[in-house]
Amino acid sequence: MRVALIDQGQWGYARRDAGDYEIWNELLKEHLGGAGHTVSVFPDTEEARGWLENKGAMVFTTRGMIGHAVELAARHPAIRITVLVGSFPGFNVPIEVVDKSELALKPEEVLRTIVGV
Repeated sequence: MRVALIDQGQWGYARRDAGDYEIWNELLKEHLGGAGHTVSVFPDTEEARGWLENKGAMVFTTRGMIGHAVELAARHPAIRITVLVGSFPGFNVPIEVVDKSELALKPEEVLRTIVGV
């Protein structure tokens, strides 16, 4: 499966331009690529959607993109959308939301959530 990682947005004190999100992209590329998926990082969703061709999965690495992710999911239901967040107070949204710590603690579960198996 093709998985697009979206390198856009930020939340709280984490700064994308300072490299605070790079670790999540690297971990996702390592785990998803190791499981046989094709993974690429994109600066925005437009470029990613073209590459995905309305199938596959898209992952945002910040809760700052939840609103955009929900809107995107409504317009493109064939794309699985997941948002990684730093803490999980509970979200009532029609997309997958995963605590980032789970990627380190239970990577297989997170991968199943992202790709839908």
